[in-house]
Amino acid sequence: MADQRILSTEKMVGAGHATLADTINRLVLVEHNNDGTHKFGKLFAAQHVAATLTGNTNETTLFSVVIPANTLGPNGVLEITSLFTVPNGSGANKTVKVKFGGTAFFQYTVGTGIGSIQNKVMVRNRNSASSQVAAAAGQLYSFGYPATGVLVSAIDTTIDQTLAVTGQLANAADSITLEDVFAEVLRP
Repeated sequence: MADQRILSTEKMVGAGHATLADTINRLVLVEHNNDGTHKFGKLFAAQHVAATLTGNTNETTLFSVVIPANTLGPNGVLEITSLFTVPNGSGANKTVKVKFGGTAFFQYTVGTGIGSIQNKVMVRNRNSASSQVAAAAGQLYSFGYPATGVLVSAIDTTIDQTLAVTGQLANAADSITLEDVFAEVLRP
């Protein structure tokens, strides 16, 4: 990438000048849109401290963050990576979900024989701030060949939407631990 700093041969000019290019804001605009939102993939939110669910059978939020209005734009992507420990103790089912705007974009019910789950969910706006496409919600692997088609949704990303990671136990004596989660926003 070319040097974006103001050179000694250039005038210091701000945004909106009638005939000269904006040199003052040029460096910051390499990675930001005019409204200050990020152009490229950036860590949006993270939780690196374990959150454990035990003691009840209700769907329980283990992580939640509001994605502000217009963060994705018409062609943005929200990528969520999560890591769970799902102890095999009782053999009873445990369900983990990743939801955006109330829609489960990842949902998996764990039975016996699985001790942990790591997944990546990618919610893509489809040239519209209210039309998304993603891999099917029940797909266990982030990248694979599921028998189901894609998940299409109509979440209005021009308004604030909540991203949530939840867990639910079939046996209150069991546990699910969200070990780590982070969300990134990619914008063209």
